[in-house]
Amino acid sequence: MAEHFGCPNRNECDNPTYKHAEGDLHNLWLAVKSINSSRGDHLYGKIDGERRFTYCPEFERTYSPDPVLVEPRDSVKGNIARSLFYMHDEYGFDLKGMKPMLKRWNRLDPPNEHEHWRNERIFELQGTRNKFIDNFHLGNSL
Repeated sequence: MAEHFGCPNRNECDNPTYKHAEGDLHNLWLAVKSINSSRGDHLYGKIDGERRFTYCPEFERTYSPDPVLVEPRDSVKGNIARSLFYMHDEYGFDLKGMKPMLKRWNRLDPPNEHEHWRNERIFELQGTRNKFIDNFHLGNSL
């Protein structure tokens, strides 16, 4: 995110749009600290075979440097896709070649009751909605 706004890192970015994007609740999710650190800024992708973490069997990651990929559990793939579609649409973030895969994830894991509830709470708190949850078919037309 800092790179997108031309900042050297997240701690040295005084761009007001960066600050808004960084705190946008549509892009913030509860996460296990070690999993979040392991994911870092690696791309999401499809990982062949099983490379699951012992302490978190619903998360996979490759270790080869070109590129390192992360694959979340199936039940959250649509949530992640819609969050990334929102950030792409709202702030112009590059989906870095992930768009076809994210469209599949969106179709295979439609918004559930909790995701709709979360979208409502975020609207109450920050006054914005994720249209890719409200009209999840939009993600397939990007």
